[in-house]
Amino acid sequence: EQNLTHDELHNDLEHLLDELTSREAAVLRRRFGLEDDTPQTLAQIGEELKLSRERVRQIETRALLKLRQPQRRSKVRDYIQGLDS
Repeated sequence: EQNLTHDELHNDLEHLLDELTSREAAVLRRRFGLEDDTPQTLAQIGEELKLSRERVRQIETRALLKLRQPQRRSKVRDYIQGLDS
């Protein structure tokens, strides 16, 4: 059951990331280790994407703001509440 819940979260996160630009999604995937379970620093991501650390931070901030919009937050909140029950 734990694996099923993890898979559901992964699918939900992918749907949320699909609503971002490809660059925003790539930054968040790397930053939070969603591709290989190894979170990367802003500097590491910047080096890979040929961007400054500051530019990566700006992209990350903009992407997180988009994901915090109420219509998107409810999907993640529903998942978390399901874990508690």
